Amino acid sequence: MTLPIPSRPDAITPQWMTEALHVHHQGPEARVRALHRDVLTEDAGAMCEAVRCHLEYDPPTADGPRTVFVKYTGQHEANRAVARALQLYRREVWFYQQQWTSPALAHCYLARHDPDTDAVVVVLEDVAGAARTDSVRGFPTAEATAAVRALAAVHTGMWGRNDLPFPAVCAQGGVSIEASEASIERFGQAWSVMRERVGKFLAGADADWLVQFAERLTPDRQRTLLASMNAMPRTLIHGDLHADNILWRSDGAGCVLVDWQTCGAGPAVLDLAYFVSGHGAEPRHAPAILRAYHAALDPEVQAAYPWEQLVADYAWALPCILRYALLLGAAVDLRNQGLRMLYGSALARLTAAVQVLPAVP
Repeated sequence: MTLPIPSRPDAITPQWMTEALHVHHQGPEARVRALHRDVLTEDAGAMCEAVRCHLEYDPPTADGPRTVFVKYTGQHEANRAVARALQLYRREVWFYQQQWTSPALAHCYLARHDPDTDAVVVVLEDVAGAARTDSVRGFPTAEATAAVRALAAVHTGMWGRNDLPFPAVCAQGGVSIEASEASIERFGQAWSVMRERVGKFLAGADADWLVQFAERLTPDRQRTLLASMNAMPRTLIHGDLHADNILWRSDGAGCVLVDWQTCGAGPAVLDLAYFVSGHGAEPRHAPAILRAYHAALDPEVQAAYPWEQLVADYAWALPCILRYALLLGAAVDLRNQGLRMLYGSALARLTAAVQVLPAVP
């Protein structure tokens, strides 16, 4: 019998959890006798709901996880429609079905997606004791360096793959002419909204510079920018690597990269530009963080992607990410203080990073 995909917390029963942990023989052979559910919907993101399950076994001494994190399809229909359009559920399930063994990833006990209903469930190692970095404060250089080393391990595993089952991540703008043209049209619509919002996030010379940057992004310049991204080496990238999606293990064993709903095919440097400049550290620390990333790549990948090319690609990726940030800015809910602060801090860092480039592509 196929294990059903839960749509509400009370569908996650001891029997269901026992079968879930036994899938692919990744869990204990013991039976889950009882479980207690903590609903964590607000912590799971807009597209999913989640519970933390505290497990009791029969026998009690069974060697199994004492808590697990369960994500399943959100009930908000508008959010589910967005997730379907962007294939967010399918992306994350595919990612965890690769059975990664990296310490930078949460262990996955079960990942299932029903393509007919778009229902999804993922049962993950619970890293509840882990800490998050303050998204607004940003990352100390040591933490940012550790995070990009973990990212390099994931990138290396899929480097050069041209058969990934997903389209380009949103920031890339698409690999086809049609997708790029649609992205350029969306930018024009978004900028008509965002131009009036710049002053809510930036002030003075920074605000003036950002307006000039956006006004110079003619369709032809955007085509050049997006074409340059399409020519870069491709791999599997996270697509949304920021502080809330990086957990630091309490035992000092490093970080865990979570929330792979936005993963897709794209240039590795997009993840770097998004993380380092938008959420990572001050621009003056970027070279050291990029060096740490490059050093962590597999030697064969390093040889195929030399340091000089990474630096050149990074200079192209920064304006591309800033363009994407302006696209997102038109949709930011200004009534949500937390979201407004997170977006504002990222936009300020990106603007600062692009301004110090020797020449903006």
